[in-house]
Amino acid sequence: MPSIRDKQKTLSVEGNVLHALLHIPKYKYGTRSMIAIIDMSAPAYGHARRFTKSMIPPPAQLELHVDAAEFYKLMDEYDKKEKEKKEKEKANIATKP
Repeated sequence: MPSIRDKQKTLSVEGNVLHALLHIPKYKYGTRSMIAIIDMSAPAYGHARRFTKSMIPPPAQLELHVDAAEFYKLMDEYDKKEKEKKEKEKANIATKP
């Protein structure tokens, strides 16, 4: 199976995916559900260097292990916060003499 781990066996995960995996309030089958979500995403890895939002299984599959709507909401909230943070940084740079 292709791997998104680097030579040091470090897993590279996009921030929004990691945020959702760590902050979802409940996994229906505990740790096994987290592992299942990652495993269901594996075919999308291909030659990817990061585990990204686009690799997350469709809602119907995700729903077997978590509240899919909540999982996607967590990813979207993270994206929104990151976008706001970047815009604020950009505005701060633009206002400096």
